[in-house]
This record gives sequence, structure tokens and C-alpha cells, in this order.
Amino acid sequence: MDRLKFKTAVANCSGAMEATISKNGRSSKSQMSRSNFLRKACSALFAAAIVSFSMGIASCSKKESHVLEKLVGVWEGSFDFIQGETGVTLTVYKEGEAYKAIFEFYNLPGQTNTEEGKYYMNVSFNEYYEEYFLEGYEWIENPGNDFFGSHDFANLVGTINGKVFSGTARFGYYAILPDTFHLSKK
Repeated sequence: MDRLKFKTAVANCSGAMEATISKNGRSSKSQMSRSNFLRKACSALFAAAIVSFSMGIASCSKKESHVLEKLVGVWEGSFDFIQGETGVTLTVYKEGEAYKAIFEFYNLPGQTNTEEGKYYMNVSFNEYYEEYFLEGYEWIENPGNDFFGSHDFANLVGTINGKVFSGTARFGYYAILPDTFHLSKK
């Protein structure tokens, strides 16, 4: 379900509920049971939409899909973090109607400032801000030895300029100052 259809469905549910509840300023028993049914139906629709968006299985609009296709491929580079510059390989792919990625981090040649790890990410595009958003959700290889005892995911927010994808990497919800990343398409 694309965002416009979702918003329309929610608006229709809300309108139907209001019309049923407020008919003539009173609510009869049959109107209330219909209202309860509509309320439950709208709640189920809303819950299903939230689950599908959070799992990355919601289909994209044609415009969003076209923009996300630009990100598909292998990107290599680095991000700057508190422990220093860290190597990154980002592999973006389409799985069904959803866009996914594998984020892999490692030491750059001659450095030993990080442990290696990789995880899956959901990929989306914010049309309002014209930014890509990649959110980590499942470890493939978790080094599990940072300050908190396990690594947080680096969530990426960035833009593409030619063959360069760059922006900020935010770790979990604790990051006050975001770190920067710079990746080139291979």
C-alpha cells in the first residue's frame, strides 16, 4: 500500500466513524456497534500498515522506487567515528517490493581501531527532505564489544551526488553528534 492510499484509507475510516457516531448528535445502539466495528477495522488497518512499513515490506510509490534504484549496487568508503576512520562496504538490493542493504564495517589498511561486523538494513527515501534513510535491524556478524556491551546499528541518512553517497551515520538513539560517511559506487 503506498503512502497516499494509506492516508486516504485512514481518512475514510475516520470520516466513516465520525459520521456514524455523530449522526443527529446522538448515537443509537446499532450505530455504536457499527462504530465499534469501524473503529476496530481502522485500528487493524493502521496496525497492519505500521508493521509492514517497519518490516520494510510496504511497496514503494513509483517515484520512490525510481529514486531507490539509484542506490542499488555496491558502495565502498568509510565513516568517521570516535575511534577513527572505519572502512565500510554497503550493498543495496531489491527484495520483492522492498529495498534492503547489508552494511559491513572493518579496519582500513594499516589500522586496528575497530572490530569487524555486518548487519541488514531497511532502505527508504524521504521525499520531503530528499534524503535516503537506511536503518539497521538484524545482525549478520555482531562484534558485541563496544561501550554498552553490544554494538548499536549505524543508521544512515544521506544523499547521492554522481557516484558518491554521503551523509551522517547515527548510532542507535544515543548519538548527540552524528558521524559522517562517504561512499563511492563500485
